[in-house]
Amino acid sequence: MKTISLCILGTVLIAAAGCGSTKTTTVTTTAQPASTTAAQSTAEQATTQSTQTASAAVNSCSDKPYGSSSPVTLTSAAGLSCSDASSEQASYSWTGKNTFTTPGGFSCSPSGRGAAGYQIRCVNGSKSYRIEFND
Repeated sequence: MKTISLCILGTVLIAAAGCGSTKTTTVTTTAQPASTTAAQSTAEQATTQSTQTASAAVNSCSDKPYGSSSPVTLTSAAGLSCSDASSEQASYSWTGKNTFTTPGGFSCSPSGRGAAGYQIRCVNGSKSYRIEFND
């Protein structure tokens, strides 16, 4: 048997050795040995695929969608690359509002404070990214 620990951070599922935070929930799943039934084998494949997707889904970013002198920094992206998230944010004509929808359909709203300023999370289905506005 193989035990896999997954951490749920908000709506993001990540693979980790241990969550170690009060802001996360740990879910442990056990994969069955190869000699199991077809249904169990399918479940194991789904778990493995989910784990691989989860571990690769969240990207740490440092892109500046509005140029290097802009106070807006893309800090992370899930379900899309940093470059794609940066392009999506850049397609929105920044008005200074902290709640908005991008031309690509991402709904954006405040999500708290980060290291340097206010954070805004943008979501479109299973894709999301976070920007930080330095104040």
